[in-house]
Amino acid sequence: MRNLAGRTAMITGGGGGIGFGIASACARAGMKVALADVDRRRLDESIAALGNEGAEVIGVTLDVADYPAWHRAVDEIEAALGPVALLCNNAGVGGNSRLAEDDPVRWRMVIEVNLLGAFYGCRTVLPRMLARGEEAHVVNTASLSGLRSNAGMSSYDASKHGLVGMSDTLRAELKGTCVGVSVVYPGTVRTGFAENSAAVIASRVQCERSRLDAEIAKLLKTGMDPNVVGDIVVKAVQAGHYHIHTHRGWKPILQPHFEEKVQAMPASAGAEDVSTTLASLNAQISPGLK
Repeated sequence: MRNLAGRTAMITGGGGGIGFGIASACARAGMKVALADVDRRRLDESIAALGNEGAEVIGVTLDVADYPAWHRAVDEIEAALGPVALLCNNAGVGGNSRLAEDDPVRWRMVIEVNLLGAFYGCRTVLPRMLARGEEAHVVNTASLSGLRSNAGMSSYDASKHGLVGMSDTLRAELKGTCVGVSVVYPGTVRTGFAENSAAVIASRVQCERSRLDAEIAKLLKTGMDPNVVGDIVVKAVQAGHYHIHTHRGWKPILQPHFEEKVQAMPASAGAEDVSTTLASLNAQISPGLK
C-alpha cells in the first residue's frame, strides 16, 4: 500500500504508546487519522497533540472487546474521514502472573482484548475494504511474545501467539485481493503499557495486582522510542512487508527456539502429499475473497 496520503487510518490503542507512535507516522505520511481508545482522557490528549502538528484527526472511544461497538466506531470514522484504508489492531493489555496462580477472569479478559479485539476489528473492517476493491491494509500488533513465550506471562503469550496465527491465516486468505496484511513483533518499547494495563484490568476485574507489573514497567522504561516503531511500521506497510520486526537483537534468541521445534520432528513419509493438500485447500478458499 504505497499511496497513503489523503487516506484514512484507524489505530486502536491510539491514545498512547505504540498506537500513538503509529498514528504520528501515519499523519506524517499525509494520512487522515482516527484514534480509538478505551481511555477518553488519553484519547483527547493525543488528538490535541496530533492536531497541533497539523494532522486531520478524530477520536472515538472504543472497547475493542465489544463487537457491536466496533460497527458504531467505524461508521462514525468513515462518516467523518472517509473509508478506512489502513486498520491497525494495536490495542492490548498485559497479563503477568504464573499460570497456576492467575485469576481466570483476568486471563479471559486478556484474551478478549488482545485476540478477540483484533478479530472483531478485522471482521468489521475487512468486508468493507474488500467490497470497495481499493488498495487497503491491515496491521496486527503482536509481540515477540507471540513467537517465544516467557514464564509468568501465559495469558499475554497465548493471546499474542493466537494473533500471529490469525494473521498467518489472514495472509493466506487475502492472497490475490486488494487488501494486504502485516504483523508486528515489537520488543521492549518505552511506553506506560504496564501501568495502563494494570489500570484497565483493575477497572474491570476484581483480582490482585500482579507482582510482575512493577518489573515489567521498569524494563519498558529502557525500551525503544514508540515513534521509531511507528516509522518502521508505516515504511513496512508501504513496502508491502508481512513480517515487521523492530528489535533485530532478538534473532539469536528466536533462531534456536524455532530450530528446536523443527528438529524435534521425526523423518516421515508423506510430507509432499500434505503440502499438496494444503496448497489445494488454500487455492480453493482464497479466490472466494476476491
